[in-house]
Amino acid sequence: MDVKIYLDSSVVIVFLFGRFREPERYSDVEQMFAHILAGEIEGVLSFYALPEIYAYVAGNFPEDMISRMVRVGLLKLLRYPLVIVPFIDRMEKRRRKRKITMRDPSDIPHVLSALQNGCTHIVAYDTHFLETHKVIEYLTPEKLLMRM
Repeated sequence: MDVKIYLDSSVVIVFLFGRFREPERYSDVEQMFAHILAGEIEGVLSFYALPEIYAYVAGNFPEDMISRMVRVGLLKLLRYPLVIVPFIDRMEKRRRKRKITMRDPSDIPHVLSALQNGCTHIVAYDTHFLETHKVIEYLTPEKLLMRM
């Protein structure tokens, strides 16, 4: 199975901080990351996820713990053989953005990054990615695991 998935921050946040807050989701996400570690799935993480991870931590942890918790999260992610991709070039983003419409335009860069980096799926818990079905398939971690 040649599966290259784009990891939306909604899934990454569950992996980093959801063991006790979202145990049902965490179990599936942890299994998905085990497949990434085993080389059965190629996982792509873009720089677009970083501010969203930071915002989650800032909204859920005391101010004096924010920097530490972000670092702990990033260290956990870096243990996995993820493909880390940068922001999309501004001109390329502008050119491609016209072809994709979403109710939440802040997620268009995620779709563009997934496409630019050859991903077969966007894995997320944000159902508005269903709107992208004509250009890339959206799956939850549970649905991805069912296909394995």
